[in-house]
Amino acid sequence: GGTVGNLCSLPRKRGDPAKARAACERSLAVWEKDLGPVSDLVASALWNLSQVLAESGDYAAARPLIERALAIRPGYGEVHNNLAVLYMYRKEYPKAWEHLHAAEKAGVKVNSQFREELAVVFPEPAPLPSDSNPK
Repeated sequence: GGTVGNLCSLPRKRGDPAKARAACERSLAVWEKDLGPVSDLVASALWNLSQVLAESGDYAAARPLIERALAIRPGYGEVHNNLAVLYMYRKEYPKAWEHLHAAEKAGVKVNSQFREELAVVFPEPAPLPSDSNPK
């Protein structure tokens, strides 16, 4: 199990994006075949592949994988964090803040420099009244 999940880690750490992408795609295929399209391990494999794609600048290919991982695991903080970054690059600032807050709510420590840079280009929106009223 863990070996399959680590297939793309080594080439990624060695700075070989082509091998990392191929390895992540194989890992995803194995998890989907063994577990079906909706499982936490598939969400992790989607996340890993999206990271490799984003690191190589292919945000267009990374985004649907990130969104699919989030559909499987709505509270996946790292995915929310990455979507915040992608939305910032796309200049979709309200969505960036939405996902940054979701990442923090899930317990992810958001990079303070990223938060500051987002605040410079688009001030943090005030919480909605419904956010301040406990249910």
